[in-house]
Amino acid sequence: SSGCSKAGCSCTYTAGAIGTFACTVGDMANGETASATFVVRPNFLTGNATRTFSNTATISTTTAESNAGNNAQGTTLTVQPAQLDLVVNKTDLADPVGFDPLTTNNFIDYRITVTNSGPSYGTGIQVTDSMTTVGGKNLEFLGLQTTTCTTPAAATCAGSGTTFTGTQAFICGAFDLPAGGNCSMDVRFRVITSPALGGDTYNNVASVAANEPDSNAVNSSEAESTTLRVRADLEVVSKTPEFATVDINRPFNWTITVRNNGPGDSELTTLTDTLPAGISVFNGT
Repeated sequence: SSGCSKAGCSCTYTAGAIGTFACTVGDMANGETASATFVVRPNFLTGNATRTFSNTATISTTTAESNAGNNAQGTTLTVQPAQLDLVVNKTDLADPVGFDPLTTNNFIDYRITVTNSGPSYGTGIQVTDSMTTVGGKNLEFLGLQTTTCTTPAAATCAGSGTTFTGTQAFICGAFDLPAGGNCSMDVRFRVITSPALGGDTYNNVASVAANEPDSNAVNSSEAESTTLRVRADLEVVSKTPEFATVDINRPFNWTITVRNNGPGDSELTTLTDTLPAGISVFNGT
């Protein structure tokens, strides 16, 4: 981008192998000064070496000049090698996940957040999301659901619709992040196989990399495990004494009826009943 301090001044940029900014300053009175500001960013180059840029600005006028020798000013700029610190955070949006055997809409959802701690601008950032299933069981990768990683374009994930068992990696990107910036993406897996008694645990690892070298690789990867259990809805239907009133020391039955409203089977079900003060257990079935 560019800007000019003088009213009526305008600047344009012409792209090319050597880009050029040109500003129409207009008339300048004797002793008047004006300034132009151009915002530029060095692009990343393979090898990431130190570079030196030379830049020259020139000015001209239709008025005859007494000294054209001072119409140009040059300078050099040293560009240090790029360096950044990418941090990835991984969270499951529900844990544990309830599995409904009557539907195919059993999803494991993750949110992956990437932060660029700088100091350099990060380009070509990619997230690798690796999911490990429980032995012999199947998952389907449903891909990216939403994302705020949209520079220079919205991030995408390869492999949507892939059914797999074991460990499978999926790559999402590419996007840019300025120093101090962050963005997130939500990815989804569909559970195909019912969980075992006691539930299944799925393990997921997200890692991030960019064109620029990362100064701290330790925080560029994070794991998240998610438990999957069959979904059930237990209900205490009734709790009924055998008699409306009872005598002291007279045994009676207190019947508790429970029901599983499904949709799945209730595993290792436990019923707990807290007796009121003054009541002792005579027998229980």
